[in-house]
Amino acid sequence: MSRLHRPCRQQILAECRGSHRASSLWLIWLAALMACSGWSMPQAWGQEITGGMKLLLQELREVKKAHAEALAQVEDLRRQVRVLSAGGLTSVHYRLPPQVDFAGQPVPLGRRDVWERLDQEFLLYIGRPGQVMLWIKRMGKYMPLIEERLRAYGLPADLKYLAVVESSLRPTATSSAGAAGLWQFIETTGQRFDMDSNPFVDERMDVIRATDGAIQYLLRLYDLFNDWPLALAGYNAGEQRVLNELREQGVSSYYDLALPTETERFVYKIIAVKVILSDPARYGIVIDEQEYYHPPEVETVTVRVNGNRLHLRTVAEAAGTHYAMIKYLNPQLRQRYLPRGVHQVYVPRGSGVLFTQNFQEPYEPEPAVVSQPVVSQPVRYQPSPRRQSPPVRKTIRYEVKRGDTLSKIAAKFDASVAELAKWNNLASTSHITPGRQLVILRD
Repeated sequence: MSRLHRPCRQQILAECRGSHRASSLWLIWLAALMACSGWSMPQAWGQEITGGMKLLLQELREVKKAHAEALAQVEDLRRQVRVLSAGGLTSVHYRLPPQVDFAGQPVPLGRRDVWERLDQEFLLYIGRPGQVMLWIKRMGKYMPLIEERLRAYGLPADLKYLAVVESSLRPTATSSAGAAGLWQFIETTGQRFDMDSNPFVDERMDVIRATDGAIQYLLRLYDLFNDWPLALAGYNAGEQRVLNELREQGVSSYYDLALPTETERFVYKIIAVKVILSDPARYGIVIDEQEYYHPPEVETVTVRVNGNRLHLRTVAEAAGTHYAMIKYLNPQLRQRYLPRGVHQVYVPRGSGVLFTQNFQEPYEPEPAVVSQPVVSQPVRYQPSPRRQSPPVRKTIRYEVKRGDTLSKIAAKFDASVAELAKWNNLASTSHITPGRQLVILRD
């Protein structure tokens, strides 16, 4: 009987490694002798050994699989130990801090009803670490802009958590009530703050315009309530609803006010999010800043569409990028095309000059209109005293100042509020914000 060849022996040992079934090893050796030495045995023996060999190899594979799963479980336990050693999740870390403030105002946690409502929202979020991790990563993308805008208006930084609760920091988020965008404006409220919505463009999904609109709305709400929790309740339910409830219930504090469940939970959710995201490591959520999503670096170009429509691919090619990038940078663009008109489009920073040099609108002929032939008849044209050309009017642009209202501006230019609203496609009750340009028509 010749000795086993070395490769054959190594293969057998590799398959056997890790197995605790020592009593079955003889099958492997016998099979090796058969395969490598040329020694023959009765056919029945061979069939029995071959069957046993297959069974044993299957068992070995299962053992190796179980071994790999056990190693993964051990590594998971080690990670948990590291978290606990670093101050991770214990029963203590599922508790609210003893003191919480929001926008510079203390939350009265000494009241059991207030503590209970906040604690419920806090625990619901802590139980969703994956969602919290997404918030933290998206904050790296959107919070620099939001925080800069809040500082510019002197508003509390805590208001940034409103966007987290409203949309989970998703500019394309929509709700069953028709709200859209990072700040979840419904269409009518968006129009009050200069955000257009049509089949081609929904400016509620424009992060910059929507953030500016949200800040203007929050300023107005705070002027009305002089209290940030009440202002946030008004943001959710509407200012008139909150005013009516304050009058009917005879209270002045948000924490004394009974509101619909959605609105009541809304403010507590924002405070709970602030508690968690202000110190996520305290609750066992640690993410390296390198894993944060980064804000896109953009600049704005003006796109004039003279034809019926323009494919966004043309814009992308002129800017030296691709269609998917233009859609990514412009969530407010609903379609693949821009309609006739003038549009502001975000392109990668540094590509504005390239766009200006390269952009050329492709020629799209107007669709032909087919009509039936008409036999012309001689007509004598005479001027009619009842139909005169309208007088030519001079257009003036007026920049809204702080404290201006439609009625004040209309009086200043000797016009009616209805006329001023009509010239600017507004409702007579619209709120106008400082810096907005209004059109004034003068004879």
